[in-house]
Amino acid sequence: MASIENEMRDKYSARLASGMGRKYDLRPANIGMWSEIDSAVGEVILGFNKNDIRVLVVGCGYGAEIYNLLRMGIDKTHIHCIDVLPERIMDVKANFP
Repeated sequence: MASIENEMRDKYSARLASGMGRKYDLRPANIGMWSEIDSAVGEVILGFNKNDIRVLVVGCGYGAEIYNLLRMGIDKTHIHCIDVLPERIMDVKANFP
């Protein structure tokens, strides 16, 4: 598992060093992308009873998707997260107890 963690850290470090930044910063292209994602998720959620929805966030990062799901009315006990970097899971647990 340690080699996967190191590989992912290297990948993220290279992307930041390239100037491409993160996919969730406030660049116009990213804002448009997240707006489309939020709209699509919102449409799916509207078709279900929110108490019946269970969500697995794969690659939860620092929790941007979690915040949006909570904002849309998904119960925090129904949101589950995974990430390959343990420090991100620790951050999510700290930010969304």
